[in-house]
Amino acid sequence: MAWYSPDQAGDARAAPSLIANDLGFCLARADWPDVRSLVLAEEGTAEEKAALRGLRPLIAGCIPPGQKLTLDAARLRSIMIETVYHAISE
Repeated sequence: MAWYSPDQAGDARAAPSLIANDLGFCLARADWPDVRSLVLAEEGTAEEKAALRGLRPLIAGCIPPGQKLTLDAARLRSIMIETVYHAISE
């Protein structure tokens, strides 16, 4: 599901945001329970760490070949919060 306009897909400056959007929805389709757990967990808790452990192995399969996206736990959490927002509000 793309919440951005089709015009942005061709804008190279938007690429990191679009890759992050696609990553979020790919992870949500692949492992909704861990995505939900990550979004609901308090930062730094065992629940958050468990959800991240479940999602990390799936990330490479959700990034298009030849693309690069720098992630840490906080960035992944932000991406997933935005993904869940768009997934349940549309």
